[in-house]
Amino acid sequence: MMRRTLVGVTVLAGLGLVALMATELVRPVYGQVAAPGRRPAGTQDPGDLVVLTQPMESGEQVILVDKRTRVMAVYHLGASSGRIQLKSVRHFRWDLLLDVFGETDLTPKDIRAQLKK
Repeated sequence: MMRRTLVGVTVLAGLGLVALMATELVRPVYGQVAAPGRRPAGTQDPGDLVVLTQPMESGEQVILVDKRTRVMAVYHLGASSGRIQLKSVRHFRWDLLLDVFGETDLTPKDIRAQLKK
């Protein structure tokens, strides 16, 4: 009985030590990553990207929205094949400047031209 207790305590202590070491290993070192509030040039804040998913019969639709650049992309993920297909990409900055829309299918270029009038 004493031997079982000793083995149990040793195992728990070992797991605790591993957990403690694991938390120390993932601490950021500012030579490796940007300091809080700063990003290296050309990188994106993960909060700028929104991911939306929609189940479909043939798989799943994934919509990525980049809030910073105001661009969205639509992908289809095949259920059986696992294939990823890019279906469309659109810069929606000009869309958001419209007061009314819904009667015709306009491209961003058409919308930009209307707004310049």
